[in-house]
Amino acid sequence: MAVPRTSLVFFVNGNKVVESKPDPSITLLQYLRRHLKLTGTKNACNQGGCGACTVMLSWWDQAERQIKHANVNACLFLVCNLHGYAVTTVEGVGSTRKGLNGIQKSMVDSFGLQCGFCTPGMVMTMHTLLQQEAYPSQESLEKALEGNMCRCTGYRPIVDAFQNHCKKNCTKRTKCCNGDIEDLCHLSVNGDDSHENHDDGELKEKILFPKELQTHQDAQSLMFRNGDWCWLRPVTLPEVLRLLDTVPDAYIVSGGTNLVGKLKSRQISQGTLISLANVKEMTKFEQHEDFIEIGAAMTLGGIAERLKACSLSLNGRGERGHVVTAMRDSLQWLACQQIRNQATLGGHVMISDPRCDLCVVLMAAKARAVVISKGGSREVEINNEFYVGTGKTSLSPLEVVVSIKVPFNPPNTHIAYYKHAKRKGFDYAELNGCCYASWDGNGAFTDLQLCFGSVLDTTKKLSKASAIAKSRFPDDNTLAVVCDEIKRELETESNSTVSTYKQNLACGFVIKYWREIQNTINHNKKAEINGLTWRPCEGQQVYAAPSPGQPAHDAVGRSIPLVAGPALVTGQAMFLDDIPRFENELYVQPILSTKAHARILSVDKDEAMALSGVVDFLDASTVPGQNKWGLFTQDEPLFAETEVFCVGQAICAIVATSEQCAKTAADLVKITYQDLPSIITMEEAIAAGSYFDYTSHPIDCGDPEKHFPHCDFVREGQVRSGFQEHFYLEPSGALVVPKNESEEIEIFTTCQAPTFCQTSASLILGIPRNKIIVRQKRLGGGFGGREYRSPLMFGAAAIAAQRSGKPARMIMDRERDFQTTGKRHPFMSKYKAGFSRDGTLVAVSIHFYLNAGYTLDVSAAILDNACFNVDAAYKTPVFSVYGHVCKTNTPSNTSMRAFGAAEGVFVMEAILCVVADTVGIDQESVRQLNMYKEGSITHYKRKLENCMLQRCWRDCLTQSKFEDRKKAVDAYNSENKFKKKGIAIMPLKFGVGYPLRHLNQGAALILIYLDGSVTIAHGGVEMGQGLHTKMIQVASRALGVPIENFYISETGTNTCPNTTSTAASLTSDLQGAAILDACNKINDRLGPYKEKNPAGSWTEWVNAAYMDRVGLSATGVGRSGDQEWDFEKGVGNPVHYYTYGAACTEVEIDCLTGEHQVLDTEIVMDIGNSLNPSLDVGQIEGGFVQGYGWVTLEELKFSSEGYHLASGPVDYKLPGVRNIPRRMKVSILKDCPNKGTVYSSKGVGEPPLLLAISVYIALRKAIRACRMDAGLTSAFDIDMPLTTERIRMACPIAIPTEKPV
Repeated sequence: MAVPRTSLVFFVNGNKVVESKPDPSITLLQYLRRHLKLTGTKNACNQGGCGACTVMLSWWDQAERQIKHANVNACLFLVCNLHGYAVTTVEGVGSTRKGLNGIQKSMVDSFGLQCGFCTPGMVMTMHTLLQQEAYPSQESLEKALEGNMCRCTGYRPIVDAFQNHCKKNCTKRTKCCNGDIEDLCHLSVNGDDSHENHDDGELKEKILFPKELQTHQDAQSLMFRNGDWCWLRPVTLPEVLRLLDTVPDAYIVSGGTNLVGKLKSRQISQGTLISLANVKEMTKFEQHEDFIEIGAAMTLGGIAERLKACSLSLNGRGERGHVVTAMRDSLQWLACQQIRNQATLGGHVMISDPRCDLCVVLMAAKARAVVISKGGSREVEINNEFYVGTGKTSLSPLEVVVSIKVPFNPPNTHIAYYKHAKRKGFDYAELNGCCYASWDGNGAFTDLQLCFGSVLDTTKKLSKASAIAKSRFPDDNTLAVVCDEIKRELETESNSTVSTYKQNLACGFVIKYWREIQNTINHNKKAEINGLTWRPCEGQQVYAAPSPGQPAHDAVGRSIPLVAGPALVTGQAMFLDDIPRFENELYVQPILSTKAHARILSVDKDEAMALSGVVDFLDASTVPGQNKWGLFTQDEPLFAETEVFCVGQAICAIVATSEQCAKTAADLVKITYQDLPSIITMEEAIAAGSYFDYTSHPIDCGDPEKHFPHCDFVREGQVRSGFQEHFYLEPSGALVVPKNESEEIEIFTTCQAPTFCQTSASLILGIPRNKIIVRQKRLGGGFGGREYRSPLMFGAAAIAAQRSGKPARMIMDRERDFQTTGKRHPFMSKYKAGFSRDGTLVAVSIHFYLNAGYTLDVSAAILDNACFNVDAAYKTPVFSVYGHVCKTNTPSNTSMRAFGAAEGVFVMEAILCVVADTVGIDQESVRQLNMYKEGSITHYKRKLENCMLQRCWRDCLTQSKFEDRKKAVDAYNSENKFKKKGIAIMPLKFGVGYPLRHLNQGAALILIYLDGSVTIAHGGVEMGQGLHTKMIQVASRALGVPIENFYISETGTNTCPNTTSTAASLTSDLQGAAILDACNKINDRLGPYKEKNPAGSWTEWVNAAYMDRVGLSATGVGRSGDQEWDFEKGVGNPVHYYTYGAACTEVEIDCLTGEHQVLDTEIVMDIGNSLNPSLDVGQIEGGFVQGYGWVTLEELKFSSEGYHLASGPVDYKLPGVRNIPRRMKVSILKDCPNKGTVYSSKGVGEPPLLLAISVYIALRKAIRACRMDAGLTSAFDIDMPLTTERIRMACPIAIPTEKPV
């Protein structure tokens, strides 16, 4: 037997890497970032659920004699699996020094990035796709992007950027420009043709694959040893059996996607890993006359590729109804491309997870597993006896699956796969199923196999429901009998724990399957009912072009890409955890509560402190200053003292010399609790009277109770909106660097509010603020979640740094971030509305209840803003609104985009839905009837001036062709029983400005150098909204200097003190005004020199001033608005101005499953004179899609013990590229300047999120259409999010019982 090789060889970006003792537990992501210092590959979730760490693998395929490429998640790929591979990271694609490649340039020019944290992964996915296909279709593009999450952009500009590389020509581009309005089609940027017909060399750069790897690298066994780990890679079946006999407790590595999770969670901390990836017999794909045999080590992506070719050789049998097609259908919705390119068939089968999509197909097809052991080989059918429980099969530990044999189904049979998930693409199934049937010459069933996953503890064939159809005909009577038996059998098998929802889903699958069989037997080619029809996404953007006479150096109003764009697309942009490690750096790992409410009896740290590398232990007693912090009141402990008040509350922390050591030691800390009564839900809080004091004066506009008796109709109801996780892609954390001189300390952290961070650090450390510098280069997303929770990130690290005199770093992994940080506040809103017969609102009373969590945080301000915005865009003569802040034993909820306004507006829109249903008038008519007009008075007595609401509404109605489309929707609904459409339009009024005058101020510092370059510092934080770019544009106009002269390095409390948080759609107003103030001072100083030398240059004027000892730096203060609200008296003016808009959205639902698709969204917005139209369009689209997630997908639940039932993107579903509107048009209203703001602009970050409520209204209308078919005509309340379950359960679909005509 040949001696195994003991060194690992692979290439990264063309550079050879040789590791003599590789660590088998290390992932490629860890290796790239920590060993090779390649930080362009980002660590966003570390779960394989977001794609930020995507890299490309290339290898020599010996069988096909060609180079293959695949994109994978580096966080799931073990470095020891890389032998013989070439890895390409974003650094190997292009750089700012050597030049961007075509993909990167398109991303910048198409505004396909905002915060940029996800961007390197996006680039690598597209880079890989172009190596695989010269000109991929848009379907291939969107399919490839399913595994890459973006929280900022809404995906449309990313698709646009990449689509430039997918098509050779676009005949529509010449039609994009339209006078002084740029009507941008989805393939064009800024109305030009700069991306048309890219040179192939630019689009698809030739991969230089190392010749050294073009050998039979996979023919040699490997053995790597490192500490307590051993990695073995056999290449023959006898070698596999020998190793299993020698090391029976070894862990088998197939693809490793599941194993890596156990390594990260430290369920496995040592041992032997045996990789089967290169065993020849396990990598085959053989097509025979009656079956195919697939090696267990083949990746799912490789199988999908081979099945595609296989289907073409089946003489027409590769269509729907054939097992090959069923397998392909299953694989295309299984996880995402990155996962499929790593996961293997053997791992997929043997993991015995009922959610595994392909297993139901294998079971229904009666596939057989070829198994070997020391005693020989055998074939085992994959059936109910094969799967004995979650994570367990009937095979012995010493048996190995070599391959799977899948028989082809003969004529007069039909097999079909179905999957339903919360999110279209890259999601576990809510239910998956596969149905197989055969019939005789008369059309009667001879066999029926109904197999389901994700409903019981294993993949399961429902034997009784399958058997009951035998000898029956596939008519609707048999269908009813089968569905009844499905429900009974699921009840029995689950011990009555299965939900009605999943029973309905299973029956829905069978209804679809029945129609397929009927169509097949009857040779009926009419449309099927197998789900919603996919179409590629597209977009248009319409906005005013700059005036032809505008000077070239004046950048205001121009669509200028992000100034940091090139650095972001190349991975060179520095985020917090990209900062290089200090030589003596320490790492801090917090220990969190596992109880919702308990008394701490003891904390045993002895075993942890004895671990080599542990240097300190922190708890409440080690806090040098104040242990409690908060914005309005210091009520949140940094470390728990005697009690814990929620799961995820920090109790103590370990300080160690490495991250791994700190995490290992933290696991060794033992905490003993005594349980105390806990309150988890708002209902429990209300019942217990558990509230925070809410002292704001109620907003009253008359007494509704006096008017209700005189109304034609009075309706009472309740609606709820849920949690929403911010899900910024960059993990939260801090790096704290002590200066060891005069107690100075420097904090680098992920925070939107540097001054709050500085203030809190001063309290915690017990030192004055002038010795604390908070610096912020950029954030990988914020959305409000990084405003006032930052002490959780930096507090422990700051104490560790101060105590040790060494830099200390703490980075939250995604699961801990989920556990500890607050979310969007869930609201429960009780309303009473009185209205007339024509739908006119007369009187409304609303009581808000929100879940604050265990401390106050910003909950009172959230409730204030909900009360200010609850009128939405409608006038109600008599109005009262009251608020209640519930105190629960859950993590404290916090600010999030649209800060209370979204929750308030939703309630009013839900009320108008009920009003329209009650009086029998179209919803849009009721909205228009009650809509504010110029001069209207709000419920807080603010007169609306320069109100663009009606104009936005009219334009949206016209541009969307609403009336025609509404008729088409009605016609569609009358013709379709199981699919329904809905179309809705809603207006938007959003108040911008803080109700406290002192918060409406910005700060800036301008520094001018003798070469004419200018540095700007201001108080805002760049987090993807394009703030730095806009501020440079403002300064360029103010100083009359091209943007190339300007640079903004970072935000710091040492340059701009006492700043307001970057939030509330207000930062461009505040910081832009401050920059204008500073620039005006500079202009005043340079004025005399311009007069003396009018033909001179900027640099000459600057140098002349310097020679006269004139100061070339200036500070500025921005004072935006004069509003002030008296919260005690309930009087005043809470806003500076309003941003207006309207949205029309059309949706389609599958009534059998609850699946939906947003077909079309048309948005019109008044944002004044835009500083940068394309950046503002990005905010509109991104805000809408984030709001869409809140409205539909993003459901977050707690267990009764207070645990989040989600820990990251694997089980908390953000909108993906498949979920966005299939068509989206954004129009920015022309000729509507805004007085009193920076160059007449308006805030735009938050308002578009509220327009996503139009999706809720449209879905509700589709649901109502289904209910009307069932004779349910009354008004109804329905909560958000409108998940697939909520939609399905609101649709009263009856099982057909009559024979088909």
